[in-house]
Amino acid sequence: NIIIKNNMNKIQVRIKEWSTHWSVKIFDQGTDSQGNDRPRVRTASSQSHLNKIMRDEGLNQFRFNVVFQ
Repeated sequence: NIIIKNNMNKIQVRIKEWSTHWSVKIFDQGTDSQGNDRPRVRTASSQSHLNKIMRDEGLNQFRFNVVFQ
């Protein structure tokens, strides 16, 4: 049984800017047997790559709650 962590049925996405890259965690994989979140993680090395990931994943859609950290 897969449980999607959501806020009002939205999939959580956390984008964190590091000194050399961005990490994009997409919480659409549910939880493991211990109840821990299992996000997919994508990494962008430039702003244009981050924009491409956001387009490819469709992160501007209503079903995602995107948070920049």
